Amino acid sequence: MADARRWFRVKASYHKPTGGFLAIGPPYPGELVDAGTAVRFRHHGAPEWVEVVPIEHVDEVEGSTSASAVEVVGRGGRAGARATP
Repeated sequence: MADARRWFRVKASYHKPTGGFLAIGPPYPGELVDAGTAVRFRHHGAPEWVEVVPIEHVDEVEGSTSASAVEVVGRGGRAGARATP
């Protein structure tokens, strides 16, 4: 990823596609794509687990380029996976 990793929260206005892994609310690491019109999320870096969300359906987390660990929710809604930006 060329830019520093940034963290985003998916808004309730987002309609998750079938097989989508993002939950509404928790912060996820992502990268801006398509000239900043969308954010691409990868589930634990796995290439088959990619979800792209239009920018109007996400909020950037304040201080999202910090090195602190952020709690995220993985597939199935289980909290506890740890990730660092």
